[in-house]
Amino acid sequence: MPPLPPTRLNSALLVRKEEVPDTTKPPAPPATGHRVNVSYRPRSSTYERLRQLAFTERRPIQAIIDEAVEQWLASHTE
Repeated sequence: MPPLPPTRLNSALLVRKEEVPDTTKPPAPPATGHRVNVSYRPRSSTYERLRQLAFTERRPIQAIIDEAVEQWLASHTE
């Protein structure tokens, strides 16, 4: 059986790009300040918990680690 020719598009389905509303948020701006590379090697069980939290919170692992370090430093400074 020969292949069927392509069907014509219904012009009622066509929409101009300007008419389509934005449905997603713009990406978050990059973190302010210069970053420095610090090596952190968590145990595999800790990393797995961190990975799962990042997935459920829909946040990057780096952001979670930054928040945790900031909280720890705030509680240990005079």
